[in-house]
Amino acid sequence: METLRHAGLTYPQYLVLLVLLEERKLSVGEICSRLVLDSGTVTPLLKRMEANGHVTRSRSKSDERIVVAELTEKGRRLGSVASRARKEVVRRLNMSDKEILRLRSELMEIAYRLAPN
Repeated sequence: METLRHAGLTYPQYLVLLVLLEERKLSVGEICSRLVLDSGTVTPLLKRMEANGHVTRSRSKSDERIVVAELTEKGRRLGSVASRARKEVVRRLNMSDKEILRLRSELMEIAYRLAPN
């Protein structure tokens, strides 16, 4: 089975991939907000993903200050790898869906509380 490592993805890149698989095209700011990360963290991830052919980055037509990331066809094909990785994590956690959702909610709350305002 192909893993994230075999696909050339780090865990943080996997998180960006998951967000872009949901929306297809997002600004760097929107990605940062969803992952509770700053642009200084997300931008280098996107640059590496772009160098690997997984995303494209472009300026917004309505506001050139905004950089928009979009998955390429190669990036969209990683969706199956991401799905298998997610299933493997769930299997290893050995938790119910309800427990996982509660844990995720608690972790997100911690991340938001620790995020700079």
